Amino acid sequence: MKSLTVYAVYKKLKAINERKAADLDKIPCKHLRIAAEIVAPSLTQIFNKTISTSVFPTDWKLARVTPIFKKGKKDDMNNYRPISVISVVAKIFEKFTFEQLYEYLNNNNLIFASQSGFRSLHSTLTALIEATDNWSINIDKGLLNGVIFIDLKKAFDTIDHTILLRKLRIYGVDENGIKFFESYISNRSQRCCVNGELSETAKITCGVPQGSNLGPLLFLNIHNDLPNCLDRASPRMFADDTNIAS
Repeated sequence: MKSLTVYAVYKKLKAINERKAADLDKIPCKHLRIAAEIVAPSLTQIFNKTISTSVFPTDWKLARVTPIFKKGKKDDMNNYRPISVISVVAKIFEKFTFEQLYEYLNNNNLIFASQSGFRSLHSTLTALIEATDNWSINIDKGLLNGVIFIDLKKAFDTIDHTILLRKLRIYGVDENGIKFFESYISNRSQRCCVNGELSETAKITCGVPQGSNLGPLLFLNIHNDLPNCLDRASPRMFADDTNIAS
């Protein structure tokens, strides 16, 4: 990763959404934004130390998780969506990491065109337009469309760390980068918050951090190369939702 400047960190601090909730460190987003000019130099030193050592700070790996009810029976924990809140300072640093990794993947054409998830100028709409356009062309040719829809359950929580690091290495990420991402995803922990009460700390052994800026891009790398496994079928991928048509 490239070193960061004080001005770059300052701009990220000034762009903070003041309405975002504070993490367990209880540092309000509003305070960070107001004090941006003062804290930017110190944070820049911390960020650059993290980059030079390839070690992600332990305090940034603790998340507060709040279960939000979706539907069904309220006594079934599978009917709750975990909303994870991590350190605001960590998320600022993650934005720089995201930008550098995404730029590398993009410049080297490592992201497949059929991947619409977590990409600039791509959305569920672009994925749907591409899919329906291909289906319409087949219909005009008198062909039949066969489509398989895949929706991965708890996709972010099931990512195998060994496979993720192996894929990043295949994509050409150097050893310092691999060491950093290994530090980032390993030894993470969380505390569940219900009715204002916090649970004991629990270790996380797999998955990528939800609620983070970097987690979605790491998840994208897991199934980005799905088209390599297909012969004639055309996949359209968006986050944990995929359709395969032929």
